[in-house]
Amino acid sequence: MAEVKISALTQRPTPTESDQVAVVAAGATWRATVAALWAAVSSAWGRSMALAADAAAGRTLLGLGSAATTDASAYATAAQGAAADSAVQPGDLGTAATTDASAYATAAQGALADSAVQPGALATVATTGAYGDLTGRPTLGTAAATAATDYATAAQGAAADTAIQPGANATLALIDYTLARFAVTAASVGAAHTVSLADGEYQALTLTADTALTLPDPPAGRGYSITLRLIQDATGGRTPTLQQADATAAKWVGAAAPTWQTTAGAGDLVAVTHDGADLIVTHIGSVS
Repeated sequence: MAEVKISALTQRPTPTESDQVAVVAAGATWRATVAALWAAVSSAWGRSMALAADAAAGRTLLGLGSAATTDASAYATAAQGAAADSAVQPGDLGTAATTDASAYATAAQGALADSAVQPGALATVATTGAYGDLTGRPTLGTAAATAATDYATAAQGAAADTAIQPGANATLALIDYTLARFAVTAASVGAAHTVSLADGEYQALTLTADTALTLPDPPAGRGYSITLRLIQDATGGRTPTLQQADATAAKWVGAAAPTWQTTAGAGDLVAVTHDGADLIVTHIGSVS
């Protein structure tokens, strides 16, 4: 290309305000009038724009957001926006729309519920369980409100059916009492012996020493009688004494104790009665 001196270039006329010039910035080219360019650079803001370090600084001066450099494809179209305006919004939905299906009955369960017996169709007693809510109740006797333990068991009733009744067997009961109305026991006793009424109403006691015989007290308001045969052992010469449980001496009919048998094997028969206060003893006689 041939060199041309600047002085040889054709002089162009001074541009007017309406003349357009090309403007290149940030890789883009556009046209602007001389008047517009002059207005832009003749103000502080315009000079700042002209002197902006880069495109981002220029956008900041222009008050542009990040959308200014974003493709239109990054946003909804006008048609999409119109559709969004008429769409159902979350706030328009009930709570069921956001609840899991497992929180509700299935169609099969719903069908069963439709045919199920409802509480309102039942009698009151079916839901309360209270006997008072039962209609058509039978008339019960007083036994219905008492405990089963207040009555004899079936086994006891069966035993009663076969038992000897006093009214029907009065003679037999009297004979039985006459033949065996007390038990007879025998024992050897030492220096002290407490007579037990459980051992029978007739007790034969062999004395192996001088023996203190203690008789029990009866229950309040009660008394008892017992017969004792006091037998001398092989040694003989044993002397018995009788007393109450509190060591109070027995009271003898005739005011004094008898003269006891002392021969080996011999004995004395005494009748003892406790009237609830005193122990009263009668010497029936000697038994050889």
